[in-house]
Amino acid sequence: MVLACDGIWDCLSSQEVIDFIRCKLCEHKSLGPICEELMDFCLSETNNFSGIGCDNMTIIVVAFLRRRTPQEWYDWMASKPPPKMPNRKAVLIAPKQ
Repeated sequence: MVLACDGIWDCLSSQEVIDFIRCKLCEHKSLGPICEELMDFCLSETNNFSGIGCDNMTIIVVAFLRRRTPQEWYDWMASKPPPKMPNRKAVLIAPKQ
């Protein structure tokens, strides 16, 4: 389950957020660093503090282990076929509404 503020949702659709997280899980990354990478991914490349990618950002990902250990859950998620990673240029050019 993903809980995030509008600073994330203005940049990415819910499916793009899930695809980003799943891609990173397939690289055997843990949830904390994945959240940091996702926020970096959403950041504007300009520093004029206006527009998409300049809002504050908060994200929490909750993993439902379902009787698995954390390591078993990570292994299970990494074993799934990775989705297509969201395109950063598309995010910056066509923000989600």
